[in-house]
Amino acid sequence: MPDIIIKLFKVSISLNQPFIPRKHFPINIVPMFDYCRTSCPVRKCITRIITTFILLLLFITGCGTANNTDSLNVPDEVSVLPDSVSFSRAVAVQDTAVTSRITPELKEWKYAGSLPKGLYDNAAAVWNGFLYVSGGFGPGPDVNTDDIFIYKIMPDGTLDLHGAGSIPNMPLSFKSGAKGVVRGIDGHAMTASNGHLYIVGGKFQYVRTDCYPVSSVPCFSPTPTAWNRSVLYTAINEDGTLSDWHEVPLPVNTGPYTPGVTMVNDHLYIIGGWDGERNSRTVVSAAILPDGSPGPWIEETPLPVGLSKHAVTVSGGFIYVVGGNTGMATLSAYEQGYSKAVYSAQLQGSHSIGEWRTAEPLPDTWIDHKVIAVSDGLFVIGGRNVNEYYHYTGDYYDYIIQNTVLYSRVGHDGTLSPWTPYNKLPVPVVRHAVAADAGLVYSIGGTSGQDIENIGCIQGVCSAPYVRESGIYLLDMSS
Repeated sequence: MPDIIIKLFKVSISLNQPFIPRKHFPINIVPMFDYCRTSCPVRKCITRIITTFILLLLFITGCGTANNTDSLNVPDEVSVLPDSVSFSRAVAVQDTAVTSRITPELKEWKYAGSLPKGLYDNAAAVWNGFLYVSGGFGPGPDVNTDDIFIYKIMPDGTLDLHGAGSIPNMPLSFKSGAKGVVRGIDGHAMTASNGHLYIVGGKFQYVRTDCYPVSSVPCFSPTPTAWNRSVLYTAINEDGTLSDWHEVPLPVNTGPYTPGVTMVNDHLYIIGGWDGERNSRTVVSAAILPDGSPGPWIEETPLPVGLSKHAVTVSGGFIYVVGGNTGMATLSAYEQGYSKAVYSAQLQGSHSIGEWRTAEPLPDTWIDHKVIAVSDGLFVIGGRNVNEYYHYTGDYYDYIIQNTVLYSRVGHDGTLSPWTPYNKLPVPVVRHAVAADAGLVYSIGGTSGQDIENIGCIQGVCSAPYVRESGIYLLDMSS
C-alpha cells in the first residue's frame, strides 16, 4: 500500500500535471490530455485535490513522518510544498499544533487515605516515598496545630499512616503561655530537598484550650497573631521519621503568610506572600547547603504585582505563579482582589530568576487554590473564583468553593495552552494541601465551607465553624 501511494505521489507532482491513467482507456485521450495541460480551467484545482488526498494517505499510513520521508526520493529541485518547506517539517509543525491542545487522558480521583483529623490551611510535601502533612486548623473553633503526619506511599499510591509528631523547636516565645495556651501553625508552605524537610512562613497563634466546646470564655487569642518569619527545617531519617528542627530567619521584606514556595535543584524559592500589612512582590532564593540549611538569601526579580494565596510550581525550567490575592488591605478585611493572571519566568544557569512575563491567564479569577506540574502540563486544583471573598448573610460568612480542576499544556518555550477543565475533585475544597510524587498527585484536607447549622456567638460576635475535610484523594498520572 505505501509503495502504491508513493508512486501516485511521484506521478502527480511530475511535470506539474494531474494524474491521468494512460492505459486501457476506451477512447483516444491524447487530445484531452493536451487540453488539460494547457487550457483546463479546473486543472489546478484537481491537482491540489489529488495532492492533498495523497498527503493525507501518507500521513495516515505513517509514510510521511520525519523518519521515512527520504524514501520518497523526491528530487531537490521539485518544490512539493509552498516556499520550499520540507514535507517532514510540515508534518512536525502540524503535530505540534494539534497536540498542544490535547488534554491528557481523563483519570478519576480516587480515595487514597485520610488524616487523623480534618485540617485546612495545612501544608504537604513528598520525599523518598513518604508524604508529610503539617499544621493547619484542626477540630474546634480556630484551633491550629503543630502536628506532622507521616504516610508511607504504597505501590498502588494509597497511603499508610507511618507515624505522627510535632514541631518541637518553634521559637521559644510560642512554646508556652498562661491558661493552657497551645501553639500551632497555619498558612505556611512545605517542601523537601536532599533529605531535608522545610516549613516556610505561616502564622503562629495562641489558642485557649479552656474555651472549647464554646462557652462563656472568649476563644480569642490573648496575644496578637504572630508571623513565622523563619524557615524551619529538619533532616529526614531513612525510615521516614524526622530529626531535630532548626530555624533560619527569612529576609525582612519577605511575605511570611501564604507565600509561594518551590524547590528546584536544591535551591529554595520564596515568592510573594502577606507581610502583615500588604501583599509582597518580593522574591528571594537560597541554595541549600550540605547540612540542609538555606544559604545566604538572594533577592530575585520581583513580581509584577504583590500576591498572597497564590500558587507556584516549576516545569521545564520555568517558574509559574498562578492567580492569587492582590488587594487585601488588612488580614481582618473581607475585601480581597482576585487575579486570573499567570506569570512565568525562566530559571537561568546561575539559578537566578529571569524576567517575569504574562502567560495564558486562567478562565476566571482564582484564589486559595493549588497548582502542580505533572509531566508536560500544569493542574490547578480546587480553590474559589468568585469576585467577593465572603458572602455575608447577616450571621456568618459563607464561602463559594470549587471542586474544579484545570489543565494547561506546557510548550517547549514555556508557553501555556488555554486552560481546559479536567475531572473534578470528589469534594469542593479550598485552603487545602497538594503534593506530587512520580506522577501521583495528592489533594489533602482543606475546607469545603462553613457549618451553618452550628453558628456560635461569643460577646456578640457570631461565626460558623469551617468544615474540616480529612480525606486524601489521588490522581494517578504515572502512566
